[in-house]
Amino acid sequence: AMREERADVTYASVLRQMQVMHAKGLLTRDESERSHVYAPAQSQNMLQTSLLKELIHKAFSGSGKALVMAALRKHV
Repeated sequence: AMREERADVTYASVLRQMQVMHAKGLLTRDESERSHVYAPAQSQNMLQTSLLKELIHKAFSGSGKALVMAALRKHV
């Protein structure tokens, strides 16, 4: 599906990215068949929540208010 939008994407680069994502726990991999099947390790909503918590912790010293204020500064 990616090749329809980006002809420069190769099988090898997609496979490598999926292997990295698997190593980070973002994807699961079923190795029971010759072709491995990758799937999300968690729902999109759960992943977004987890990443947002991590961002707030790392970039805003745990302050959700600081995150919102930073977002609002860009739109005012």
